[in-house]
Amino acid sequence: MKLIDVINDYVKLQQSLGMRFGSASRLLRQFSRNMGDIRIEEVEPQAIALFLQGAGPLSATWVLKYSVLSGLYRFAIGSENATAISRMSTAERFQASVAEQKQWREDAPTCKGARSGPFACRRRKLFSS
Repeated sequence: MKLIDVINDYVKLQQSLGMRFGSASRLLRQFSRNMGDIRIEEVEPQAIALFLQGAGPLSATWVLKYSVLSGLYRFAIGSENATAISRMSTAERFQASVAEQKQWREDAPTCKGARSGPFACRRRKLFSS
């Protein structure tokens, strides 16, 4: 099934459940534009990782993108349109992307000091530019 078709079905489902889903819908359409006109099974883990990373340093947007994409992939894996083979490959690809993101977070520099909380580095990066 085409990626854009899965996204459209997912957005319709969420809206039928009463969610407005406006910003998530725009984010998913942006994801579809970045991936191109391909089947959902053809999405590469590296492409997902690049989309999650974005252009700048790691930010709160990463968490939003991750949660929206994970909902989409849970929907795609559980939908009747996916075959058993494509379910497995889609899940494995998404897990590989998540593993890469975890590795990036572990490799990121951390701020240590008397007043540095868990988000001190991120705040410094956001407000220093």
